[in-house]
Amino acid sequence: MKVAIYTRVSSQEQIDGYSLSAQQEICTAFAQQRGWQVFHVYEEPGRSGRSALRPAFQQMIHDAESGLFDVILVHKLDRFSRSLLDVLTYLGRLAENNVTFVSATEQFDFTTPFGKVILAMLAAFAQWYLDNLAAEIKKGKMERFRQGDWNGRLSWGYTTPARLRDELADLGERFRAGRIDAQRYEELAEQIEDALETSEHLHDTAALPSPVDAPGVVQAFAWYATGEYSDREVALMLTEQGYRLDGKPLNMHTVRDMLRNRFYLGEVSYGGGRIKGRKSKKLRTWQPGSQRAIISKEVFQQCEAIRETRRTRHASLEYDFRNQVYPLAGLIEDECGIAWRGHFLRKKRYYRQREQRKLKSECTAGVKACKAHVLERQVEAIVFELDIPTTWKDAVVEKLHRPQPGHRPAIDVTKLHAKLERAKKLYIEGDLSEGEYHKIRDRVKSQIESQPVDQQPISDVDLEQAHELLSSMKTLWHQLTLEERKELLNALFARIYVEADVDENGKRYPRIKAIMPTRVMSALLLGTGVPPSGEDRIRTCGTAYDRATA
Repeated sequence: MKVAIYTRVSSQEQIDGYSLSAQQEICTAFAQQRGWQVFHVYEEPGRSGRSALRPAFQQMIHDAESGLFDVILVHKLDRFSRSLLDVLTYLGRLAENNVTFVSATEQFDFTTPFGKVILAMLAAFAQWYLDNLAAEIKKGKMERFRQGDWNGRLSWGYTTPARLRDELADLGERFRAGRIDAQRYEELAEQIEDALETSEHLHDTAALPSPVDAPGVVQAFAWYATGEYSDREVALMLTEQGYRLDGKPLNMHTVRDMLRNRFYLGEVSYGGGRIKGRKSKKLRTWQPGSQRAIISKEVFQQCEAIRETRRTRHASLEYDFRNQVYPLAGLIEDECGIAWRGHFLRKKRYYRQREQRKLKSECTAGVKACKAHVLERQVEAIVFELDIPTTWKDAVVEKLHRPQPGHRPAIDVTKLHAKLERAKKLYIEGDLSEGEYHKIRDRVKSQIESQPVDQQPISDVDLEQAHELLSSMKTLWHQLTLEERKELLNALFARIYVEADVDENGKRYPRIKAIMPTRVMSALLLGTGVPPSGEDRIRTCGTAYDRATA
């Protein structure tokens, strides 16, 4: 049996002493007596046993559930955990994965048949304890709601008398350490002391407006009520004024939830079930609470009206958003090799794919997004420059039908698939042995895989259609829908390469650097039946750039 040894100490003196090594020696000797193989020793220096959120402990549990060992061995049970709930919970999880628990110096050996029965009973007791605890917590939350007290996380802008006393003590330490000047210290200390004096009649966990953060809540509602600022802009302005949530700057999501929170009206809530068919919405009951309101109902309702107006406006754009067509989507690639996609956010834009940006974090490209018309106008100018004379087309057709020295003709993949199907049919009917069928199948599949898609033969009809299309491009382009333009561009270009450039105002924008034509286009433009390689791109002309940027 493979055994994992777990050792833990909680104080620095024990770390510097012999406790960890002593636990390991005792457990190793115990394992050798049983004939067990030590898989790994998980050491936890300087970690309290009151919580199971310990790195080595969690890694050990993960490895146990992955089936890497059979037994967990500790010096004493309290090394595993000092919490009865954690002991029962994790022993139950170990039992579900057939991993047993042994204490080297106590009568905790669940490797024996009787020990396994005891472990199963403890796991059942742990489940009952958790279910009962959940019911009691729910009951307690309901009672707090009935009495007008807050539940869960206290909303930003509120505090409690107990927290105020801690803040006052922490403020004194920051002042003595020189992290805050005397004037600011006296100002904050006076505000906190005044708040404590006015809350002497409240219990330690009662909610009351924070003298430090409550003005920020009032300011946020006032800004949003003007209708001139978004959630993101309010968050930025609060951050600029020095407001923080758990030491971190506020973001748009925090502000959005804050501006919709009726707790600031002096009300408390209790979350119930969910609306049928709408998983993202919770049924929530509100009633007057015991805390003092920070925001008036008039200001709150004004903010709600502004949000509803904006929601209606965005809803009216929903149809356009879902039906937006991006002609260049899937064609654009920047200097870092990252593809660009289309996205509608107030305006049509093209932007670099975030998934690829994470994979290529070393990329230093100067442009990450742009308005759709910036690139589409450049492509439009390039398309208008494509004007193929009839004599050139005839020369291309003649050259395509002329054998090229050293050029291997392309294989028709359709015929290869047909050959594969015939072999399969003969094998099923018994006319081919299994070995012969596999030999033919592997050979044909190898030919199919080695045949690039763009190496398929170009027909005269393809060239005729392409030439007719390009000859009337300027007249045709403005009559096409966005869907038709997208199809056309995909027929002309395999890839459009962009790079960062700077306009006359010093603003960066993506500029088309080169285009990679499709098979048919390369034949028309280059006069050859062989497509260009990845490095042999068609450079765009200066007149097209000038016209596009203008």
